[in-house]
Order: sequence, then C-alpha cells, then structure tokens
Amino acid sequence: MSTALIHGTVQVNGTTLAYTQAGPHKVRRRPVVFSHPLFFNRTQWYELMARYAQRGHPVYAYDHRGQGESVRAARKDLSVSTLTEDAAAFIEHFGLQGCHFVGASLGGFVGLWLAALRPDLVSTITAIGSSAEEEYTEYDTLVDHLTAHGTAGVVDPILNIMFSAWTLENNAALTTHWRAVVSSLDERIGDAAHGVITRPRIVEKLQDCPVSVLAIGGDDDHAYPGDISGKNIAKAVGHNGRHVTIEHAGHSAALEQPEVVARHLDEQFALIDGVLADRWDTAAQR
Repeated sequence: MSTALIHGTVQVNGTTLAYTQAGPHKVRRRPVVFSHPLFFNRTQWYELMARYAQRGHPVYAYDHRGQGESVRAARKDLSVSTLTEDAAAFIEHFGLQGCHFVGASLGGFVGLWLAALRPDLVSTITAIGSSAEEEYTEYDTLVDHLTAHGTAGVVDPILNIMFSAWTLENNAALTTHWRAVVSSLDERIGDAAHGVITRPRIVEKLQDCPVSVLAIGGDDDHAYPGDISGKNIAKAVGHNGRHVTIEHAGHSAALEQPEVVARHLDEQFALIDGVLADRWDTAAQR
C-alpha cells in the first residue's frame, strides 16, 4: 500500500490550491480529505494521512486560498463561505464525493458548512477545535496587528491560542516546529484571520443535518472551550451529532494527541464504512 506523498496544485473555483495526496491508485476505501486551521498548513496532517493511506483510503490535504502554498487572495475572497466553495470544488474535481472530511478550527468551520450546505459531497464530518457559532472573542486587535506586521511580535500569544499549557510544557519538538511556521507568516495572514473572525453562525443551518458530525474538543482549548467546540455543535446537528473531549489537548488536538484523535476518527469512519480500524488491519494482513 503506497504512503508516498504526492504534491501538486489544482485550479478550482477561480483560485489555485496546493495539495498533497497519498493512498492507493485503485480505491479500496472511502476517501479522506483534511483541512487545516488558521496559522498552520496542510503539512500538519501528514501523520494521519499516512495512517489512513496504509489502510486503503485515498487521502488528500490542501492549503486554503491565501495560506500555505496556495495562491494569495484579497481579503474579500477569504470568507468561510468562499473557502467552503473551494473545498466543494476540490472534492468534485478529484471525484471524492462521499468522503470523510476532517477539519481543524478553520478547516472545521469549512466542514460544518459543507455538512449544512453540501451534504451530497460528504459522508462524515469531523470538526476539531471548531465552532458553529459566530466569533465570541475579541480578536480585532490581533487581526489589525497581523495585517500590518504579520506574526512578528505575537508568536507567543498565537502559540498560547493554538496549544494547551500541557503541550507547551511537555512537547518542545512539536511547538518548536510550529513556532517556526507561525514566525514565517507575513501580512497576508491578517486577511485570512479577518475571514475567520467575521464568519456568520451556522448553528441553525445544521439542524436536521443528514451527515454524521463528530465534534472534538481539547480540555484546554483557549480559543473554543468544550461547550463551543463540542456539545454545542453536536446539539445543533441533533441525532447525527456527537462530541468528545480529549485530555492534554488545546486548540490543536490532532497534533497534540494524534493517536487519541485517530481512534475517534476510526470510530467515526466506521459509522459509514461498516468496519472498525482493527478489523480492517486484520483483514489487510491476510
């Protein structure tokens, strides 16, 4: 089973997105699409991509327009609505309809919007450290700084948003890597951040959602505490929604506790695929 990462760009919805893919050429399992948070990029998913590629899933991760290696974009073109249209076009371009969509923070916003507005494209949504509500924290000053200076002078506050106190104290290798990534961001990150904090709520549009939605929150998420990143999303979705909280994790649970997140993803995927990951492992070894 191939786990080699293949990198490329694709033109969809009037923009050019950078992406990475892995997995079998002949589809054996349902595709998985990963969508990253603000400040980070698609490389955060490589560990989980390898896991699911080895199990027979075609896996894809992409950078949002205006972030990572995707093309720059004007502020007016960086709304969550537009990013959702990008994700829909990406899924359609590669023929990934019916995929499992996994998003963190901003990527989770996109996933929830897909569940509400384009349920025909997805089978499950996992929103990690995300929200279906409007922004409740005053981030205007931070966005103004980012627009004028990039992340210079605010790297520590950003890391305190993105990681739990436990991770900052106990996982220097992880936080050192992402400190370098955050430190490299220029002024365009301010436009992307503006799109995040000005998003409208999606709560009402999630009611009676036909898609299975899993909301994962960290027990020390400073951006979206447990009710916002978990219970409120599941409640909005109704009988197709559920939520879990992960210990020793903040806003970036997929990076902070990847094995725990992966176990929850296994269960989420099994709701549709009809086979748990351990059963797939056994079958794959025969």
